[in-house]
Amino acid sequence: MKLSLKSLLPRIPAGFLQQLRRELAPVVTARRIDEVRVTLDRPEQASPPWQLSVHLVTPGPDLTAHARGHTVAAAISQAAAELREQLRRRRDKVTRRLRSIGAPRGSVARA
Repeated sequence: MKLSLKSLLPRIPAGFLQQLRRELAPVVTARRIDEVRVTLDRPEQASPPWQLSVHLVTPGPDLTAHARGHTVAAAISQAAAELREQLRRRRDKVTRRLRSIGAPRGSVARA
């Protein structure tokens, strides 16, 4: 998995990459991720001030999340939660489709 970080800040906050990896770990284990593109910004007049954009390049449809928070940690947590929710919805959609065509329970692969 390749990680690309784009920041419009002169310095990345301490612990940013460690927390990002920790929060994205459940997503990475649930689906094959080829590349992670992260953009971090803190516009002067924005409230909440931290803006985070995460784009996961995967086989099939990519996953994207945009989050804002009063702290970097809050923005990372919000983006990770959004990505986990997208994964859950896609997995449920596949499950519903397979069941509608009569596939037996337990034959649904990880999404």
